[in-house]
Amino acid sequence: MTVVRRVRETIARYGMLRPGERAVVAVSGGPDSVALLFGLHELRGELDVELIVAHFDHRMRPDSHEDAAFVGRLAGTLKLPFELGQARAPLRSEDEARRARYRFLREAARCHGAQAVALGHTLNDRVETFFINLLRGAGLEGLAGLPPVRPDPECDLRYVRPLVECPRDEILSFLRARGLPYREDPTNRDLKPLRNRVRWELLPLLQKLNPSALGAVVRASEIARRAHEALVEELDARWPTLLAGDRPEGERALALRRGELLRLPPILQEYAVRRALRTVGGGGEALAAEHVERVLAEARKRRSGQRVTLPQGLLVTVERDRLRFAFAPAARVRYNPPHEPGKEARVTWRS
Repeated sequence: MTVVRRVRETIARYGMLRPGERAVVAVSGGPDSVALLFGLHELRGELDVELIVAHFDHRMRPDSHEDAAFVGRLAGTLKLPFELGQARAPLRSEDEARRARYRFLREAARCHGAQAVALGHTLNDRVETFFINLLRGAGLEGLAGLPPVRPDPECDLRYVRPLVECPRDEILSFLRARGLPYREDPTNRDLKPLRNRVRWELLPLLQKLNPSALGAVVRASEIARRAHEALVEELDARWPTLLAGDRPEGERALALRRGELLRLPPILQEYAVRRALRTVGGGGEALAAEHVERVLAEARKRRSGQRVTLPQGLLVTVERDRLRFAFAPAARVRYNPPHEPGKEARVTWRS
């Protein structure tokens, strides 16, 4: 099956893009995002969507500006608007880079009135994420991996992954057959990051043991996703009774009734704490199971005044009959919108 056909079927299956919409296409310059860009460009008339190319320069490599210039040339070749975001100083970690990148994509979408951001994650990325989360002790949500469609928690925007059912070898064949250029990131071969070890060591071993290993993992991930969705639906029904008082307008804080929380089944207690943290923090990607368990352990002690400090400026205070969740912002991103299509839009990282 060709990449374009898979993209067409995946978009239709999950309702990723709708006629008349605009979509920001996140393009790093690597093979996956280049295939995504050209696949969507080929389908844009059939789908009746407008595309905007966006690239964020994290400045984590000395030659990262060359990736930005390459993507800009691709956008020019396809006669598509191009937005370039750039960190003021080199970002220090993958988590920091990811948060800055998503802020830029959100702002680029807002500037262009886009309803979706298309990301270049593939079936292989989904399998890699499954094992990374498994090794980190993730729950069902982590094992569900990369969802085909994810709503933005802060605005009316959705992130879509049209390549999520495409194996990487099909993508490389697609690029070779069409003579499409792409950039190779040398850090992808560095075996220090866990993702690269999973990609270059674990997955080849699994495929030797079972040539259908990728498909088997995806099926397991789908089961985890369905179980996760069922639990989210159950939590949705109970959420109003968990909330303690009204959440002040504009305040990044909320409280849960402690007694109601502890009467839930243990797995729903974990889901409720994660939802509260994400609601006030707007993310929570750096939170591990141990962070959630720390919060619940303090809640079960039935002592008041305890404080649990978590990553990303999140703070939980244990009170007599409730848990208070709050967020203290540690950094901001400033966005300068473009004046006309094709002009660069720059994002600067502000600490």
